[in-house]
Amino acid sequence: METRMRTWKWILVSGCGLATAGPMATALAANQNGGSAGNAISAAEQEAQQSGRAADDASLATDVKAKLAEQLPSASGLNVEATNGVVTLTGSVPTRNDRQQAASLARGANGVKGVRDQLEIKSSGI
Repeated sequence: METRMRTWKWILVSGCGLATAGPMATALAANQNGGSAGNAISAAEQEAQQSGRAADDASLATDVKAKLAEQLPSASGLNVEATNGVVTLTGSVPTRNDRQQAASLARGANGVKGVRDQLEIKSSGI
């Protein structure tokens, strides 16, 4: 208890229990949340980061889908999803060449960190 008192420099707030002031409050809050004072991120900041990331991923998926539709018409019906910059391609294409070209086009899109190619090859049966 004596070490804890020296470490956190507790201040008694009348009728409210113990509290800290200034930078010590940040350190205490971070310690209670399992982090350090320098790494303390509020829930609102985390939510904002996740929201921004989701918007970036949605924009990335839209860009890849547009690129595929423009440069590879056989890939116009593919599903394109992005998570943290990694694009996942699902659906079917008629040839192996189309599959390779779709993955290549996705990799070449600005902001893509990686591509998960889950495309199936299905001929039209004509």
